[in-house]
Amino acid sequence: MLARIVAAGLDNFDYNNFAQVSEACRFANATGALPTTRPGAIPAMPSI
Repeated sequence: MLARIVAAGLDNFDYNNFAQVSEACRFANATGALPTTRPGAIPAMPSI
């Protein structure tokens, strides 16, 4: 989630914008789920 907030700019991220927060949460959930599909801790981590 932090990656999306930083990508939008700390001053530009609108925490009251449901669509923007929802997309950041979706991205965070997807990147958190990806490592569970492969063995190993660090090798399984996705990159941007």
